[in-house]
Amino acid sequence: MNYEENFLIKKLGGENAAELGWSSKNIFKDFKIWKKQTVIVSAIRSPDFNTTDCLIKIWKLLSKNKIEKKKVLDLMQKLKLFHLNILEEKLLCKKNNIIKLIEKEFILFKENILYYIKSKNKTLIPNSWNDYSINLKLDKILPIVGFWEIISCKIYSSVIDTISENRICSKSIDLSSLVRVWELKWKNEKEIFDILSRKIWDIVEKNVKNNYIPVLSGYIWIFEKWIEKTIWRWYSDATAAITAVWLANKNYKVILEIQKSVKGLLSADPKILDNSWDAILIKKLNYLAAREITWDCWAQAKLLHHQTLRSEVQEAWIKIHLYDPFLKDSDWSWISNGEIECEVNNWVEFIWWRKNIVFFSISSWKMFEKWILTRLFWIVDDYFSVDIVSASETEVTFTIDWKWLIDKEIEEMTAKIKKEFWMSKNTHMEFIEYKKNKSLIFCVGQYMKDRVWLIAKATKVLWDNWINIEMISQWRLQRAIIFGIDSIHMKKAVNVLHNTFIKK
Repeated sequence: MNYEENFLIKKLGGENAAELGWSSKNIFKDFKIWKKQTVIVSAIRSPDFNTTDCLIKIWKLLSKNKIEKKKVLDLMQKLKLFHLNILEEKLLCKKNNIIKLIEKEFILFKENILYYIKSKNKTLIPNSWNDYSINLKLDKILPIVGFWEIISCKIYSSVIDTISENRICSKSIDLSSLVRVWELKWKNEKEIFDILSRKIWDIVEKNVKNNYIPVLSGYIWIFEKWIEKTIWRWYSDATAAITAVWLANKNYKVILEIQKSVKGLLSADPKILDNSWDAILIKKLNYLAAREITWDCWAQAKLLHHQTLRSEVQEAWIKIHLYDPFLKDSDWSWISNGEIECEVNNWVEFIWWRKNIVFFSISSWKMFEKWILTRLFWIVDDYFSVDIVSASETEVTFTIDWKWLIDKEIEEMTAKIKKEFWMSKNTHMEFIEYKKNKSLIFCVGQYMKDRVWLIAKATKVLWDNWINIEMISQWRLQRAIIFGIDSIHMKKAVNVLHNTFIKK
C-alpha cells in the first residue's frame, strides 16, 4: 500500500480528560505510518465535568433580562480551573506555555462576556434555532459553546508540539468563521455540505503541504436552522465527516477515526441490561445498518452522530473506525460501504428502546376518502412529527413522542382531527383515542432480510414472558422490527429479546 495516497482523519473525543495526552502521543506515533493527518477536536471534558453543559448554563444566564454577573463569573472560573487541573493531573509534559495559553484565552473570553453584559442592545444569535451564541457588535458573533472548542483545539496543538519536541509540527485552525451567512443563503443542505467541505480542504491542503498536522476546531458557526437541524451539539463529528468527503474527492483513500471514551457500537445500552457485561461489541457493520442504529432516538449518538453517516460520506467510500484509545485493536468497530460478510448467527445485532410514547388511534368510515391521511398528518405536523404508522382500510395508529407534548396540545390536536373526520363523539365503530406511557422496542440487524422467522421468534419470547404486543412494524428493507408495548414491560422486553438474539 502506498501510504502517500492515504489520509487519516482523527476526530478526538474530549469526553475523558485523560485522552489529552494519550491522543497526542497516538498522533505522533501514527505520523510514522500516516504522513498525511488531520485532527478535529471537541471541547475537553471529564466524567465529572461537562464543559458544554457549563457553557450552556452561562448562555442561559446571559439570556435573562437581569443578568446575574456573579453566577456567570463563577461558572467561568470553574471552566478555567478545570482546564488547569487537567494539565496538572493528566499531562506528563512541559506545561508552562499551555498554562499561559489557557490564561490568555480565558481573559479574552471574560472580556467578551463582560462587554456583552454592559452593552444595552443584547441579542441572542440565532433567535429561533439556538446554537448558544451572542451578538457582541454588528458583525461580531461570540459562539459560547464553540469558543471552548477553539480553546481545546489550541491546547491539543500545543500538547502535540510539546510531546513530539518539534519532530512534527501542528497548527491549530479556528473554523468558527469559515463562511459568511450570505455565502450559504438559499443553499440546500447538500450544497452547504459541499461548500464547507471544499473550504476545509483548501485549509488542510495548504498546511499538509507545509508539513503541518492541521488541528481543526469542530465548531462551525453558520446560520439559523443549519446548526439545530443538521449538526446541533455534535459539531465535531459532523465537521470530521465534512472534512473527509473532499479529501476522498481528491483521490485520497480516507480513514475516518472517531475516538470516544467508550467502546464501539454495542448491542444494547449496558445500563438497561440485567448484566451490563452482556452488551456485545458490533465489530463490523455497513453504513445502512449503522445509520439505522444511530437514528433510533439518537441511540448511541454520543458515540456516533448520524450526520457522520451522510450519503456524501457513504458515496465517497470512506471507512469509519470507532474506538477507545485505551482499548486494544480487537475492541473497535468498523463501518464501511457495501455488504459485510456475516460472521455470526446474531441476525439481530442491536436492541434499543424509546419510552414516553403515545399511541394515537383513529377508526372512521372517512378513511376511504382520497387524501384523508394527508390531511390528518397535516394536523399532526402542527404539533410534532410521527414516528411509526400502522394502518388498515378503516383504522390508522401512529406514534408520537410524549416528552415533546403537553396534555393541552394533545386535546387540541384531537379536537381538530375530530372536526376533520366529522366525529362528534366516540362509538365502538368510530373513535379517536390515545394511550400514553407506551414504549417502542427496536430490533436492528444488517442480516435480517428474508428471515421471516425472526418475527415469530420475537413474538413468542415476548408472549412467553407475558408481554403484550400492541403494535408491530417491519420496514420494507427489513433492517428493523419495531414492537409497541406498555412501558411497564420495557426493561424486561429489552432483556429477553437481547438474551434470545444476541447474548452468547
